[in-house]
Amino acid sequence: MSRTLEQGLKLLMALADLCEEEDDAHVPLRQIAAAAEMNKSTVYRLLQSFSKFGFVESDEAGSYGLGSATLLLARATLGRNATLAAAIPVMREIAQQTGETVSLSERRDLFNVTIYEIESAQPIRYANKLGAAAPLHISAGGRVVLAFSEPSVQAAVLKGKLERITPKTIVDPVKLRSKLNEVKKAGFAISSGERVSGTNSVSVPVLRSDGYARGAMSILWPSRGSEVDRKRIATWPSMLMSAVRILHGV
Repeated sequence: MSRTLEQGLKLLMALADLCEEEDDAHVPLRQIAAAAEMNKSTVYRLLQSFSKFGFVESDEAGSYGLGSATLLLARATLGRNATLAAAIPVMREIAQQTGETVSLSERRDLFNVTIYEIESAQPIRYANKLGAAAPLHISAGGRVVLAFSEPSVQAAVLKGKLERITPKTIVDPVKLRSKLNEVKKAGFAISSGERVSGTNSVSVPVLRSDGYARGAMSILWPSRGSEVDRKRIATWPSMLMSAVRILHGV
């Protein structure tokens, strides 16, 4: 991939994140450049190129937002990805029930990548970014995908370097294999502080027609206190498994 293309894609992702975080349709150039970690002249040039094709629009104040062409990509993605289209109503219902972030991910090589997310409306919340990728040995989402993946995928992870993100990240292949067996038997995975300290997640696999994991659906939340967390970890897995069952084989 060319450097210019990589910069352009990075810029669009940064702009999308800013528009969502700021709850505004348009963001100043300097703020976009800082978020994308690029100089302003490069950002301005790329934004002008994207504007020609409708992926970016500007207002009278010289601020920028996503253009209508991005909707075409979103519609095409929903039309192509039947699992995503079917998952969104399920995710909305779970988000309403729990009040926490609900995330959908898919396996790409040896990584678990967030492809859709309904972020909690609570002031203190835990959420990933769309496109965020984490190694399969880290967190509930990655581990449940790995547990339900083909033996060749599991072998590749277990033989590779297991990166440590927090003190709770599992980096011992023997312990990881044991955890994978537990997850496969239970049908879900739980995690506390493996990817981000002070957070929790419950994840279940979204299975293909062959029984292997396409990805995972997860509920994410910052610790709400040990008693609340324990109750959620005890009750939410069965609720999530029941909700996700209709997506298997889609």
